[in-house]
This record gives sequence, C-alpha cells and structure tokens, in this order.
Amino acid sequence: RVMRRDKRSELPEQRARAPGTTGGARGGSDSRDEDSPDEPDGAEPRSAKSSLRYLAMAAATLGSLIVVAWVLFAHKESDAPPTPLVAAAGPAQASSAQAAQLANASANTEREEANQKLAVKVQELKGAANWNVLVLYAAEWTRKEPANSAAWKELSNGYVNLRQFVDAQSAAAKAVEVAPKDALLWRNLGRVSLDLDQPEAALRAFEQATILDDKDADSYVQSGILNARLGHLPEAKLAFAAALAVTPENADALCGDTLVAQKLGRPKDAIANAKPAKPLDKNCVELIDGKPAVVAAPSSPAAYKPVRLNGR
Repeated sequence: RVMRRDKRSELPEQRARAPGTTGGARGGSDSRDEDSPDEPDGAEPRSAKSSLRYLAMAAATLGSLIVVAWVLFAHKESDAPPTPLVAAAGPAQASSAQAAQLANASANTEREEANQKLAVKVQELKGAANWNVLVLYAAEWTRKEPANSAAWKELSNGYVNLRQFVDAQSAAAKAVEVAPKDALLWRNLGRVSLDLDQPEAALRAFEQATILDDKDADSYVQSGILNARLGHLPEAKLAFAAALAVTPENADALCGDTLVAQKLGRPKDAIANAKPAKPLDKNCVELIDGKPAVVAAPSSPAAYKPVRLNGR
C-alpha cells in the first residue's frame, strides 16, 4: 500500500513535468528558429541580386546614351569648319609679327640701295675706262645679286677690256643663264666667243640671238660670216639675205652676200651685189675687179677672222 501511494504520488509530479518538457522542447524549437539562419539568409541574397540587376541595367542605359551622344558630336564636328591649328594671335603676337615685317622691309630696302650704289659705281668706272676697279665692283655686284643679268654683262665687258677672255666668256655665259630670252646677252656671248676664236660657239650664240630677235641685223651678219668661214655657204646666204631684209644698205651684209655669190660660182651676182656696197664699205671695192674681198674665207678657216661690227 505504501508503495502504491508512493507511485500514485509520483504520477502527478510526472504529469506536472511533462508539460514543462513539452514546453522546453517547444522552447528549444523556438530557440532553434531564432538561431536558424535559413529564413533571414534566404531573404538577403534575393535582395542583392535584384540590386545588381538594376545596376547593370542602369549602366547599360548610360553607356548607350554616351555612345549616341558621341556619334552626334562626331557628326557635328565633321560638318563644322576645321579648327585652325594656330590660335588667333593676341596683341603681343601681332605687334611682334608687325615688327618682324618692318625689319625685313627695312633690310630689303637697305640691300636694294646698296646694290643700286654698286650699279652706279660700275657705270662711273665704265665711263672712266677704269677696268681694273670696275671688275672688282662688278664682281661684288654679281655676288650680292647673282640673278641680275646686267651685273654679269658688265663683269663680262670689264674682263673683255682687260683681255681676260676666258673670264669674260664665263660671265657672259652666266648672264644668258640668268636671262635666256635676252637677245643682247646672246650677242655678247657670241662676240666673246669670237675673241677666243671659237667660231662654232659664237655661231650658236648669234643664231640664238636671231631666234629671239628677228630684227637683229648685226647677229644675222655675224651668222652669215661664220657660216661662210665654216663652209656652210647656203646657210650664210640665208643669213645675209635676212640681214639685208632688215637693213637693205648694211655694208657688211652686202659684202657678205657678194662673197657667198662669188664662192658659189656666180660672179655676175657678186659684181651686182658689190656695186651698191662700194660707197658704203671700202672692203667691197676690190670685188668689182674680181679680186678677193677682205671678208673672203681662205682655204683654212682657222686663219680667218670674221668681220667685226663697230662697238660692242
């Protein structure tokens, strides 16, 4: 009986502890629910992914806008006039450029004045026949103005008067190089070549002079004489005829034409040509009697000096 009572007394206590155990289990479950990371951790990743997706979409939209803006800007720039590489000069730069221009203009003026003084000095020395000093000034003139054909011509003439014909020919050749369309310069080169006894070079120069000036009777005459000297009688006859067409009473042309007629075996034409030349040039007098004229070419062309015109 005592044991039964003890057991009976234990049953209420067990029953009283059972709810606590159940509550403890439930409480434990609650504690696990509070400590479990499943629900909160599951919510946070979904929020982060949404934010990243929104950022990616915003970046893509912004990039598209930037590309469109760049294309529009580039198109506008292509239609716009080109931007100058050098910015507009400010007041200081403008004044500096003006000062440089004024300095250059002043230097050019001084240079021109100096060259003009040289030219005047050369003419003074030429009038005084001071050839030694003239070539010094003329050489300085050509050094300062190498493209001035007049300076080279004066230097050539100075050397001729000093009988320095090689230097004279060099200066004359430089003159025609500077001004190749000046007939007078070619005639001067031809005469200097005659001084050096170079008939072929002289003939080329005189013929070039007649090409540039078909009224240059003197060059026609010299061409005729040189052609006769070199045995080119038909060319000589044409040259003398051209000279007579310009100046019908040219004594040198009449004598030359007489010479060619004589050489071609036409004595009547020779005498007919010599008659009008008789009062003009004593060299043609002997042709009337059938004797060789002074201008006649000998058997050796090298021994013949052609007729020279008066003056240079």
